[in-house]
Amino acid sequence: MDNGVFPMPLSFPTYYWSCTNYPFQGFIPGGCWEESYYNCVRAFSKYDMLDAVYAAIQRRSDAYAREGGCAEWFTLKTGIGGGRDRYGISAAGHLSAIIEGLFGITPAKFGFAEVNVWPALPPAWANHPATIAVTLPDGGYLTYTYLYQTQSRTVLFTIDTDKQRQGHFRIPVPGLTKSTHWDGERTWADIRKRSDGRWEVVSLDRPFTKASIKIELE
Repeated sequence: MDNGVFPMPLSFPTYYWSCTNYPFQGFIPGGCWEESYYNCVRAFSKYDMLDAVYAAIQRRSDAYAREGGCAEWFTLKTGIGGGRDRYGISAAGHLSAIIEGLFGITPAKFGFAEVNVWPALPPAWANHPATIAVTLPDGGYLTYTYLYQTQSRTVLFTIDTDKQRQGHFRIPVPGLTKSTHWDGERTWADIRKRSDGRWEVVSLDRPFTKASIKIELE
């Protein structure tokens, strides 16, 4: 991401492609290959730009709904065209943006023996639990729920997986942190303020199978 940030908004020009080991050459309409969109979402997530993460994913989702899917189109050099509807890389890029960018689940070591959990969920989701469940290698799984309650000024985070993993948790919270609890016991956490001063980021590194984090705000 440090060198892979692409311009926004999500409107890309048509570009030409060719491959010496492939019999076709042609033109691809911009936006059908999602690497640039995916890298933008990951960059927004990395720098805690929560509204931008959600806005990008929402815009791409709206485009898919409007266009009835995602596609890659190509034409032969002779001008006789063809197409492959719903080409896999488009859908995979969008799913990766949601799992890795919005919900922040990425491997820290091979096979997810260590896992980063860095949610970038938008403030508009306050008082509504956000849950994700993903399949991991070798039949594994990981699921978590994030809930920010505005009335009690509390962030509740629960996570569950099939076997013990080392977790690197980095949770943005909308305010100043008063206390942090791991499985009901008060604990120390690394707390850093975002550049705009309106959010803090609470970081914990712990092994877990099933765990809960409660963050109380002032």
